[in-house]
Amino acid sequence: MRNTRFFDRAAIVRIILALFLVLLSVRAAAEELTAGIDRAIDDRYEENVATARSIWEWAELGYLEDKSSSLLQERLRNAGFDIAAGVAGMPTAFVASYGKGSPVIGILAEFDALPGISQDDTPVRAIREDVSSGHACGHHLFGTASVSAAIAISEWLKETG
Repeated sequence: MRNTRFFDRAAIVRIILALFLVLLSVRAAAEELTAGIDRAIDDRYEENVATARSIWEWAELGYLEDKSSSLLQERLRNAGFDIAAGVAGMPTAFVASYGKGSPVIGILAEFDALPGISQDDTPVRAIREDVSSGHACGHHLFGTASVSAAIAISEWLKETG
């Protein structure tokens, strides 16, 4: 007697196996893609640490972060980005662009310090006498990480087309 079910058990097993293999290949491809970006970020570890440390030490307030802005712009320029400085009427604001067309990816890099906060890099309260502002909210890390991510993505786009 002929099987009148839409799928027999063997067909269902083959479909499930095919879907499983597709998922494995997608996962492997995703891991391969992210491995390149991870490597690009890891390769700049020391530079990222130095950048974050400089921005931490300078602790420049918003709209006055001249050294921090210059440092981040320099890193991006050295990585092949085009820089438009002083955008939106803010002397320390900038837009860094890489490539043309699609995809368009936007990454915000904040790097300003807060007034009245002066903290040494210790786990206990230790006021820094040399500055009256500081990075209580991690913008010294955020700006550095955003720039590093932008560079890593641009390298990945160049490598993969």
